[in-house]
Amino acid sequence: MSKKKDFEWRYQPPINSDKAKMLSYIQNQRLHPFQDKTMLIMTALTAYYMPLALYNEGSCSREDLELIFLDGVNAIANHLRYVCIAIKIDHTEQLKIHNC
Repeated sequence: MSKKKDFEWRYQPPINSDKAKMLSYIQNQRLHPFQDKTMLIMTALTAYYMPLALYNEGSCSREDLELIFLDGVNAIANHLRYVCIAIKIDHTEQLKIHNC
C-alpha cells in the first residue's frame, strides 16, 4: 500500500461572514450532487496552485509544466464562464473593459 500525504485544515470563519456562506455553498451536496466538497476544493486548488507547486519542486519537465499550467488556465476560464452564466453577467462587456 502506498503512503499518503496527510493534510489537515480547520477554518472557522464568523458564522454570518461571506467566507462562511462560501463554505456552506461548498458543503451543500444538493447544489452539486456529482461532486463532494473535497473534489470541489481540490479542483480549485489544483487549477490555482498545481503549476507553482510542481515548478517549486523541480520535478516536472518544462513541457509537462506548460500542459499543467494550460489545464489550470482552462479550468479557471471554464469556471468563470459558468459563473457569468449563473449570476447573469455579460462576460463580453467585462472583457472589453479589461482589455482597454
